[in-house]
Amino acid sequence: MEDKIIREKGHTAVQSKIGYLLSGPINRNITQHSTSTVLLNVISSHQLEKTEIEKFWTLESIGINTCENKENTNNLQTYQNTAIDYEKKYTAKLPWKLDHPDMPSNMAIAKGKTKNIARRLHREPHLLQKYSEIINEQEKGRFIERVPNTEDDNNKHMIHYIPHQPVKKDSETTPIRIVYDCSCKPQQDLASLNDCLMPTPPNLNDLTKILMRSRIGEYGISTDIEKAILQIGLDKKDRDATRFFSLADPNDPHSSLTAYRFKFDIVWRNMLIIYF
Repeated sequence: MEDKIIREKGHTAVQSKIGYLLSGPINRNITQHSTSTVLLNVISSHQLEKTEIEKFWTLESIGINTCENKENTNNLQTYQNTAIDYEKKYTAKLPWKLDHPDMPSNMAIAKGKTKNIARRLHREPHLLQKYSEIINEQEKGRFIERVPNTEDDNNKHMIHYIPHQPVKKDSETTPIRIVYDCSCKPQQDLASLNDCLMPTPPNLNDLTKILMRSRIGEYGISTDIEKAILQIGLDKKDRDATRFFSLADPNDPHSSLTAYRFKFDIVWRNMLIIYF
């Protein structure tokens, strides 16, 4: 519906994207010598598209749609049984596709982008310093680790570097954050890390069930896990597929680069577990 409305002699014409829509009373005093014609235009579409209101009511996060995809459920169960270690801590493997293509190392493009970012952020030294502080904080938290110079990369079948870039935020505490580009590939015919992983949909708890459970007890308690995604350990065989570079000296944009890789180790002191 649009804004233009025409009213005349009890009838109304409302402008819409498909033309004017007419409404109003119909003369029912029909005699033998008069006729009355009602014209109804129906516009139909054979495309399997949902309207906005249908999308709203079928959102998975609302919990109204109870239909489950058996294939996704089976894939999730297989992944849980074969790729997750539950002893003492959670350690997971990357969900590789069975016949995924070979990934390029991306070393050259990752080095180039890291140096370009350092030169660009050098114009705003406080942002460059904050950028390095984030890397240092992740290393101290054991979320990432430096790649030892003594390791022999020739004996490893999968080494991949992920470029990253800064994203500025209007915040005093976190003015910048790091975004890793797992879709980066040096050539169009080569694969990225995302191309080699299974794009399974997220399996989240229904929001409706969570809200209903919160009303069962007399008191409700909520908490947050600091850096929740980084609390799951990454399998050692997959860590070299998540390498990236950072400046050795954050005060010198022309300094050498240090290679890191994700570890995703668990820091138990940051976790608050509440039993009901």
